[in-house]
Amino acid sequence: MKRGRINKYLTALAAALAMLALAGCAWIGDALYSAAKTSEPLSPTAAAVSPAPTEEMVSDPVSALFHGYFKAFSAASHGLTEAVCEAENEEASRLYAEFEAQEALIAKLYAALSQLSRESGALDPEGSDALGSGEMKPDGGFSFRYADGSVLNGAVNDGRSLVCSYTEGGVSARLRLAKISGGFICGMERGSAAGVFELRGGLRFAYGESSLFKGGALVQEEFRVPEGASAFEFSDGALSFAQ
Repeated sequence: MKRGRINKYLTALAAALAMLALAGCAWIGDALYSAAKTSEPLSPTAAAVSPAPTEEMVSDPVSALFHGYFKAFSAASHGLTEAVCEAENEEASRLYAEFEAQEALIAKLYAALSQLSRESGALDPEGSDALGSGEMKPDGGFSFRYADGSVLNGAVNDGRSLVCSYTEGGVSARLRLAKISGGFICGMERGSAAGVFELRGGLRFAYGESSLFKGGALVQEEFRVPEGASAFEFSDGALSFAQ
């Protein structure tokens, strides 16, 4: 990556981290989108993020699923931002921006579901601010309309997986988060692009045209990189990637 591009990337990253210090969260997808100049993204915002669930908040299936997920994500991604910046590689930063956009949507999803859980009495409502309105059904189905007009619909299955669609400005994304042996796997499809990442000790992410992921479910028990997709792996502090 050229030095000017790296400086722009780091400037945006610093601005994101400053914003997150005020917001009390750990999601930087929007700022990294601007830095990497990817295609126009959906824009889940840091301000919409609820705190990650703690041990005291896991009495319902939604919180239990996200508690395990955030714990695995924190362990697997520690040091990833620094590794991407140090790599000074445009492909690595592009993939990272796509990965963070997927993470930002998960954060916005959890914010909505935690509000619905509070409203249902599963969580303590103290200090909560309404992000929008919706409902969670006894069978695990849910729907939510955010104050910004974006819409979320989906279902939690047996406390081990979640599928949803998120629509903003006429653009839709489909996301599935699943608990697997030894960790979690998440896939998202938006328009003609798709990404899937795995948290199982380390972190692996693959991204490419949606058509590359056809012929099998986007989210499977075993992580795979389709021929023609780009991918990176982060493990034990080391970042590697391949096209």
